[in-house]
Amino acid sequence: MKASWRLLLPFLVVLLLPGCAAMRRPVPVPREVPRVRVGLQVSVPTITVSGTGMFQIGIKDSDRKPKLCAPSERWTFVSAAGTVAGAGGQSDSATGEGMKSTDEIAKGIEVIDPDGLSRGVLDATVVILPLESEGFLVLGGRRYRGNLEIFRSPSGLLTVVNIVDVESYLRGVVPNEIGGLSPQILEAVKAQTVAARTYCFFFSGRYASDGFDVLPTVQDQVYTGVDGERPISDKAIVETYGAVMTYEGKPIRANYFSTCGGATAAIEEVWSKEPVPYLKSVPDKEAFQREAYCCQSSSYRWKETWTAEEFEATFKKNFRIQYPKATQPSPEERLVDVKVAERSKSGRVRILEIITPDNVYRIFGDSIRLVIRQPNEQNSILRSTLFDADVQREQGYAKTIVFYGGGNGHGVGMCQMGAIGMAKAGRDFRQILTRYYKGVKLTREY
Repeated sequence: MKASWRLLLPFLVVLLLPGCAAMRRPVPVPREVPRVRVGLQVSVPTITVSGTGMFQIGIKDSDRKPKLCAPSERWTFVSAAGTVAGAGGQSDSATGEGMKSTDEIAKGIEVIDPDGLSRGVLDATVVILPLESEGFLVLGGRRYRGNLEIFRSPSGLLTVVNIVDVESYLRGVVPNEIGGLSPQILEAVKAQTVAARTYCFFFSGRYASDGFDVLPTVQDQVYTGVDGERPISDKAIVETYGAVMTYEGKPIRANYFSTCGGATAAIEEVWSKEPVPYLKSVPDKEAFQREAYCCQSSSYRWKETWTAEEFEATFKKNFRIQYPKATQPSPEERLVDVKVAERSKSGRVRILEIITPDNVYRIFGDSIRLVIRQPNEQNSILRSTLFDADVQREQGYAKTIVFYGGGNGHGVGMCQMGAIGMAKAGRDFRQILTRYYKGVKLTREY
């Protein structure tokens, strides 16, 4: 609450008296928290939205009166790609006023009310806002803060975007990206929070042509809205409010992953990227330590075993996907050997050779994890490229292939299990971040 002029007057008089100390600089007005656009569903035929409280449905950049909706109402939006006979009703609301009949509009968003009746087709972006301070919008069974926008994507189908402030976005991200949420590892959770916030700033506009910044999946950061929020991560977000990592004054590319297995990787070891000063290979332990900080991870050391038939099947299927322009193995080709042809500075496999009687197929960097998948029902990607390969043969052909490996993830940036180990050893979040991201500064964006 602002003080009245009557209360402030004595202080102003004192400041104006001769000989008084100079007035302090005014406290800067805090910057507004930026918003992030999350592509919750991309190119889908139908979207259904409801709310935990009152909400409204409107049209973006329109002066039409929005439609007020009760919490129990479920509104459905369908991609309308062709003409359908019938006319939309006229009304004063965004879901009716001025809408053309569906036989007049070839493309748009058909609006279906809670009774299953069509309100016509909108050739515009739909905006949905909660009207209660503690009310959330519900999509796909999950609750979300902020607003939703629904529009037609270039494919002709629908995309729904959650527009939410960065701090609220982090509440639905951080618990999904680092496990073991407990007071004991609060500093690791803080480090994860700063990394996730920085990632958001660095990749802002990543999918601008599609109408959003980031995806809610492992392609970016796993975001599950309100239902993913937890007290410990909320505390970490509050205590690092607005903090990001910068290098030469700009937010950094804050990659992170589960377990390094002993040392992280430089970015150029893993992807076809130019070297980055702050993404270098670093050991995950102090000089006096025998084991790495991430040694408590279940993926610190691992073993995977394939029969020759299993290995050939996963290789032939996924090599075609990752290297469609390369010479492809024939169905009849049999496996002779699997050879590590080159390693990177951190010990990861840079080039893996798959050898048959007729050809040598080369797989590079992190693509190895996508081509040589784990021998499990989920066909999960290989945990890391930090491994040795052992091939047992029979009559000149491979019989069994065993990988002895360590770590989980691409290896670039912060090792999350290492961060947890550092937190348990008494390190704070600043020490954690500056270990994994070299030469960075912590600054506040707002």
